[in-house]
Amino acid sequence: MMAAAACAPAGGPQGPGPWTWTETRLDLPERSQGLATDPTLPVPGDTWYSSQFTLERATTDGSSLGLTISLPLDAIVQWKFSHTGDIDAFGGNVIVPWENKQLGPSDPPAKAWGVYDGRSLELRGWAKHVLVAGETNDNPWVAISPDGKWIVSGKYAPLERLEVFPVPTAPFADLPLSSVVPLDIPGYDIQGCDFASSTQLVCASNDEASGKQVFTLDLDAPIGAGASQATLTYRGSLPQAPPLLGASAGCPMSGEVEGIDAQAVPGRGTVVRVLVIDKCVLVVHEYEHLIQ
Repeated sequence: MMAAAACAPAGGPQGPGPWTWTETRLDLPERSQGLATDPTLPVPGDTWYSSQFTLERATTDGSSLGLTISLPLDAIVQWKFSHTGDIDAFGGNVIVPWENKQLGPSDPPAKAWGVYDGRSLELRGWAKHVLVAGETNDNPWVAISPDGKWIVSGKYAPLERLEVFPVPTAPFADLPLSSVVPLDIPGYDIQGCDFASSTQLVCASNDEASGKQVFTLDLDAPIGAGASQATLTYRGSLPQAPPLLGASAGCPMSGEVEGIDAQAVPGRGTVVRVLVIDKCVLVVHEYEHLIQ
């Protein structure tokens, strides 16, 4: 996602925190948009990465197990979907969010999700959602509910509510908007969210005004079981590694925060990982925080 004008809360840590981050990996730009782990598979297990146009499967040590194009031709030509965001995985499938900001609105205006086989990276099918009143074609991220029944998404800025849809399955018919969950305060420039539990999501923001923070969204009930409100709590700013070419390379003042993943690891806690693009847009830094 490109940065949007920010109208966010004051900068600096707000609420408990800041969280402590450790750099775990340095990767090339094909791992620049999102990452996901599958909670139904043994942990720590594989990780799936997305770029704007690709989907990749990798081992725990970062070795690639395959790379594929993440946008089929008909989705580009007919529906003008042009951008892959932060992905999620469940039950052996990887769900990829598509949006059509760059190529203009589709007819009718819509957004969509591709469903890929987690092992082969084969596209199993895709489902679109024709926008209804109050929606835009923002689709920067997707999060699958812990019961595997729902996908959750939301606007890039401002994120004022979570939008809930059924998980797309064969025959991949059009998806209806099932419900919305309003936030107590909006978030801005949201690049990714993931479920840390049935009633909490962790989200990554690229908003300059609030300090490019991670925040949590605490639900008053699980998705699909009466969730009607989400409480936003900032957890502190994300790290900004120096540019690969050095501080005098004429790069932007800060890197770009991207996707996020939360994985429950027995004996450790919930491992939260997030991607931050280098200030010179050459490499991607992967950071980790442990919720114990």
